[in-house]
Amino acid sequence: MRRIREDVGDDIALVRAMPTLTVDGYSQVALYAEEGSLTAEQVGRVEGFFGNFGNCIWLDSEDKFPAYTLFAASMIAFLANYLLEFKKHAVELGFSDGQSEMMLAGALRSAAHLIERGYTLEQIQEKVATKGGMTAMGIAASERGNAQSEVARTMLEDGIEHSKALAKS
Repeated sequence: MRRIREDVGDDIALVRAMPTLTVDGYSQVALYAEEGSLTAEQVGRVEGFFGNFGNCIWLDSEDKFPAYTLFAASMIAFLANYLLEFKKHAVELGFSDGQSEMMLAGALRSAAHLIERGYTLEQIQEKVATKGGMTAMGIAASERGNAQSEVARTMLEDGIEHSKALAKS
C-alpha cells in the first residue's frame, strides 16, 4: 500500500482486502486501511461490500496478511492433517476408515457449532475435558514437553516465511 500511496497521493482512502474463499463457500475477508484514513461511514461501506463474501476481519498491520492467510485458509488443511493422525490411531484400535472419519468429523462439527453459539475455544475445552478425566489426561499428554506447541509454531513460521518469499518473487 505504501507504493500505491506514492502513486495516488494522500487524498484517496485505500483499503487492502484479501478474501479467503474456502471450498464450501464459508469465507472471510481480511481488511487493512492506514490508521485514521477512513471515516466511520467509509468503514461501514467497506464492510457492507466485503461482508457479501464473508466475515470481515480488520488487521492493524499490512504485515499480518501472510499470517492471516495461514490461519484463515491453510488451517483447514492443518486441521485435516492433525485429524488424519487421529484417524490412523482409530483404525489401529479397530474402527473402520468410515467410522473413524465420521467420529472425527462429528467432533469437528460439534466444536464449530459451539463456537457459532458463542463459546470460546477455552470454554469448549473446559466443557469437554472434565478435570481428572480421560480427555484432560490426553490433553496433558499432548502438552508434555510443549510438543504440540512446537509443531504448531514450526508450521506457522515456515508457512509465513514461504508466503513472504512468494510475495517477493
